[in-house]
Amino acid sequence: MQLEALASGVPVAAFPVTGPKDVIGDHPIGVLHEDLRRACMEALQISCGACRKFALACSWENSARQFLDHVRKVAAGGSTRARDSDDHPDSPGIRRPCQKSHCKSPLNHRLWQRDHS
Repeated sequence: MQLEALASGVPVAAFPVTGPKDVIGDHPIGVLHEDLRRACMEALQISCGACRKFALACSWENSARQFLDHVRKVAAGGSTRARDSDDHPDSPGIRRPCQKSHCKSPLNHRLWQRDHS
């Protein structure tokens, strides 16, 4: 629903969690904060045009192009950030399933690493 809101020129106000963090990132199209009221009030200052422009760039064509670029890189022997380091920060050099509550799956583990590096 974030992209739909952005496509309508409505900025995003959300908690700083996976999902909103992945969409908003460093782009000036939303406010992420633990205090949702504060995020909403600050989001009112964001340009509607900037929100719409960002959303229009998130087409299926652009998503497919980005995905294929990653596939080509991996197929050519390259790497992606998630593949570069499967070691948990609490046990460097040891490849084993993480026992932390945030790492219920390999994908969650990679996301945790990305968000905490």
